Amino acid sequence: MEEVKVNTGIIIIVYSSDSRTCSRADLTNQFYGLYAWEHLVRRELKEKWENLLKDTSDQQILEKGAVLFSQWMNPLDGSITLEAVQGQLDSIAELVASELLQDDSRSTRLATTLPYPDLFEKLGTPVLRILDALNAVLYDRLKFKPATPVNYYQVENSFINQVLKRRTGIPLSMSVIYQSIARRLGVSLMPVNFPSHFMLKLQEDRQQTTPQDPVLIDAFNRGQRRTPQQCLDLIMTFDPSIASQEIFSRDTNVNDVLLRMVANMFGSYQHSTYEIERYYDNQTGKWGSIYFSSSLSLQLFLCSMMSSTNSVRENVAYCSVVCIETGYNLEVVERTLTDKMRTQPGMSTTGLNSLFERAKEQLERRNELIGTPPKVKKRNDGLLYRVGMIMKHRRYDYVCVIYGWDHVCEMSRAWIQQMGVDSLPRGKNQPFYNVLVMDGTNRYAAQESLEHCPQPALSHVTHWEVGKYFSSFTGRRYLPNDALRQVYPEDL
Repeated sequence: MEEVKVNTGIIIIVYSSDSRTCSRADLTNQFYGLYAWEHLVRRELKEKWENLLKDTSDQQILEKGAVLFSQWMNPLDGSITLEAVQGQLDSIAELVASELLQDDSRSTRLATTLPYPDLFEKLGTPVLRILDALNAVLYDRLKFKPATPVNYYQVENSFINQVLKRRTGIPLSMSVIYQSIARRLGVSLMPVNFPSHFMLKLQEDRQQTTPQDPVLIDAFNRGQRRTPQQCLDLIMTFDPSIASQEIFSRDTNVNDVLLRMVANMFGSYQHSTYEIERYYDNQTGKWGSIYFSSSLSLQLFLCSMMSSTNSVRENVAYCSVVCIETGYNLEVVERTLTDKMRTQPGMSTTGLNSLFERAKEQLERRNELIGTPPKVKKRNDGLLYRVGMIMKHRRYDYVCVIYGWDHVCEMSRAWIQQMGVDSLPRGKNQPFYNVLVMDGTNRYAAQESLEHCPQPALSHVTHWEVGKYFSSFTGRRYLPNDALRQVYPEDL
């Protein structure tokens, strides 16, 4: 066992997070122990977010916010720390500085006495030369590259720790890294938050004596520098509604950038395929994602901390609608809407009042169901498999464990068409099984697509939700916990 101490002073004893080391018993205890740990971690992260948002003039706010975002989305990964990320950014800045100083005879003496921002100002190093060196190191030597259309919406491309490790990112995450390194070298870059892209703007060039058009930097495309018109031409290919250069002269609200970090996760969810990134929750009857609920809760929390702007109102409304439709975070929605309408009365005229009533009604309906016995599912002769069995998919070759079933496919007609269920020999009129897959996803598979795993003892499923449904592993199958046995009593 492993003792985990949280700074709040609360200690939780949980089994190792590697479920392979507790394969015989206490899987449910482990799951809920980790669930409680996750809750405590996020409680501490809320305090850090609150402190960060108190001073939006902090020059490090975006890199700090990017780390907090990664920690929130991956609360059980203790390797994600501000110190670790800043250490990597410092190392890259050191490489850029070495590139700049190697040909300057004055640099040896000054480098030992001055920090880099003061050093390069003292040396009179042109800002654009610093950016050229940054581009050479980041893209040529370290091989940072943009996400491709194939992998663009992978969630790892949004997490700063993963982008530094994999050296692949999306415009926002690449821009945060680029801006953070430039700042360490004395170059100030401001974010430019387009609806369909994200870029940086050079604040000033100390060598310029007369006002010049702003220089726009595209960190997603190897740090290319563009004039406002060139940038506008590029952006209009994605969003023709942007037809004015005025957007380049406005300062971007840093809160909007932080909200966009979270909003990008919704993009990852919406553009992912059902088989790879999404899962079906048999208990709520809703589609979800490992990161979906976390994104919604963080977005609502950040909005609750920010003053009312059009962007904040839009985010509150969007998250509230999604939460009401999916049943996620209803308590948070009700609390956020109540607070916004109380402290900022103007928001009640935007339609949030009706959303509040919908959330309240759904909460009351859900609370009425608390304590209601679960619906028992009866087996018939058509069912070949039982909950707890370790299976293998005939086509995709993945190993999984069954945690639920339906006598026929219970999904919507749109899902059936999208997944090609009608093309199966038995179509939708056969049992379908909810399964936890080795890769961490939850899937809904037809009976004819599954077969017994030939070596169940060697195929212990390491899915993070195993303990939610099963109490132990016998070496051949998983034993349902009390909650699952109530729903499938005949599967024992």
